[in-house]
Amino acid sequence: MRNASSIIEYFNTETKDGKIIDHHQWIEAAKMLAVLIGTEREKLFELQQSVAKIEYNLVADGSTSAKASQYSKTQDEWLQMKKQESFVKQIDDFIKIAKLHARIASEDARNQL
Repeated sequence: MRNASSIIEYFNTETKDGKIIDHHQWIEAAKMLAVLIGTEREKLFELQQSVAKIEYNLVADGSTSAKASQYSKTQDEWLQMKKQESFVKQIDDFIKIAKLHARIASEDARNQL
């Protein structure tokens, strides 16, 4: 089964190995990622809510907002949230790059006519 992580990992590996990736692969991957990004955003929202709950509980117990915020940054949920934010941004950037590949390929095809 394909998921967003496996798609991104494939392109990372191919790029690191110096392989040229066909524009059709970029476009197909971007289509799949455009569908899968919803799931990744949901994960991000759930992690954001977990961090917010940590902070809320600390403030409700008498801590200051600043201390609650600092404490939440020491928690695993915060680290997972930041990683997920980065991953969602990476998917967004990937889709933008794929669109650029498609535009360049289209312009090349027109210029060859």
